[in-house]
Amino acid sequence: MKKMVPTFERVLSSTDIGHQKTMPNSTSKLNHQGKMILSNMGIRTLIKTIVVYRHLKNKSLHSPHVTISGKTTLHIDKSAHIVNDGSLWVGLRFPSYVINETNSFVMQQNSVLKLRGKSAACPGMKIEIGPNSILELNSVYFSFNCKLRCYKHVTIGENTIFGWESQLLDDNAHTVLPGGERLKPVTVGRRVWVGNRATILPGVTIGDNAVIAMGAIVTRDVPANALVAGIPARVIRTGIDWTPGEYFI
Repeated sequence: MKKMVPTFERVLSSTDIGHQKTMPNSTSKLNHQGKMILSNMGIRTLIKTIVVYRHLKNKSLHSPHVTISGKTTLHIDKSAHIVNDGSLWVGLRFPSYVINETNSFVMQQNSVLKLRGKSAACPGMKIEIGPNSILELNSVYFSFNCKLRCYKHVTIGENTIFGWESQLLDDNAHTVLPGGERLKPVTVGRRVWVGNRATILPGVTIGDNAVIAMGAIVTRDVPANALVAGIPARVIRTGIDWTPGEYFI
């Protein structure tokens, strides 16, 4: 007879609003009422850190459906919103990989996360949504140790995938003078393949079905159905298409 693994589940309720906390290895979900639930999924160590976000009960939180697995640093401001229909799973694991990287999920003042479809990120994912900024995801897949820094507006289209250790940012963090701009929105189209360790910089628009080669640094717009490579990235081929692997969502 198959041995049953006990599961511990608890609805969190505490007063640590707006403070950064590190969760032990566990699975957390934001349910339709905006409460956070933890499940240890058979982990022997009982949950010692209880994180509270009472502000998630506000009416502006329509359908969060966010799942966070593994050791994760969380910071969600009380004015942050998760809207639209869809889901996001941070910390998705595969049986063939043993990755114990810590995730990071940050939503600052008045930030908005818009979800459509089913998006997922493997362990080591770093998501930072800055004040008054908007992040839109539609069935996006992030491999291990990816970074997404949104401080203005980032839109990623349906069925786009990011290879391991790739990163996207719409914020230069510093401003080059004279005439430099720190914040520029980034738009990634549908079915874009971003290769391992590629970087997408502020102000870039990437067309549908494009492929970003491994290690490329994208500083300018990429046409649809184009393969770009290099530093800075330039068009290598046009009129291409690509087929995702079995792991693709």
